[in-house]
Parts: sequence; C-alpha cells; structure tokens
Amino acid sequence: MEITEGIQQLLHRNDIVSLPRLGTFRGSYRSATIHPTQHLFEPPHKAISFDDAYIDDGLLAHYLSAKNNLSPETTANTIYSFVHTLQSELELNGETAIKGIGIFKYDIEKQLHFIQDETENYLNSSYGLDQFISHPILRRNEPQGKSLKKKKEKVIAIAKANSILLWLLMALGFAAIAAVYFIYKSGIIDWWHS
Repeated sequence: MEITEGIQQLLHRNDIVSLPRLGTFRGSYRSATIHPTQHLFEPPHKAISFDDAYIDDGLLAHYLSAKNNLSPETTANTIYSFVHTLQSELELNGETAIKGIGIFKYDIEKQLHFIQDETENYLNSSYGLDQFISHPILRRNEPQGKSLKKKKEKVIAIAKANSILLWLLMALGFAAIAAVYFIYKSGIIDWWHS
C-alpha cells in the first residue's frame, strides 16, 4: 500500500487531508502569477500548507482501505507506521520528505515547517499547464526620445491635415450657400421657367 500516492490523490480531490498523529495538509487556490523581472509565468495552482494541529477525519484511512481492499484497522496501523517513520527521520535528521508533496523541517527553535514540492500542481483545472519564461520583447536600437518625438510629429501632422480639411469643407459649404442665394435673388430660376 502506497500511502504517499494516496495522500497525493486525495490532495487532487480535497482541500484538507489529515495525516493521523502528525497534522493536516490544507490546499488553497493561488491564481496565475508573472514574476516582473524573471518574466516567469506560473499557472494557477493549489498551494499546500501544513498544520501540526489536526483532526483525524478518517479520510485517508477510508480511502486507502477501500482502494487496497484492506480492513480499516490494517490500514490505520500502516498509516501510523508511516507517520512514526516520518517522525523518527525528522528527529534524527532534522528534516524528512514526502515525495511529490513536500519537506518537513525543524528550525533552530524546534518549530516544524513544511515546504511544498512545487513540481506537482494539485489544482485539477490547471492540469498540464507548466510554468514558462517569456523573454522580453526586443525593440529597435532607436533611442526612446526619438520614438516619442516621431509619434508627436505624426500626431501634429494629422491634426494639421484635419484642420485644413475642415476649413475646405467650411469654404465649400459657404460657396454652395452663396451660389444658391445668388441664383434665387437674381431671378435666374424665373427666367429659366419662362
């Protein structure tokens, strides 16, 4: 019976997985991130933390006993043996690891700390998404001041062209109105009809 694999499978499906006599793993959603200087894009993931205060909900034992077709007592004893091995390793070396989940370490004051193994993403909706680096876009070797100056000159030229067009349209409108007025007042229309 592979307890580590069972914990991993439960972390994919649940946000809380208790490891009897040791503590509780808690998963929480983390959105996608972009590192501003390294240009590293990370997909959304489930951050796993560990709390040494636990409530044994029996989820792990029930899952493993159902999966392996074993009695709950046999499964519980196997889990306790696994936890005892972790605790012994932790006391002896000051750290121990659960493959694919993370590392447990004691600090100088004998406080237990958990560091998640970032190689596994437990958020099922992000399955298959890996982190990647997007290199910055390289621009032409044109100084930024020249680029801005060219853009300003282009905007000014467009504004001048638009103002000239506006004056032309106004002059044409005025000429059309004057022509209609002249034709009406001069009596050309009456002459034409007669």
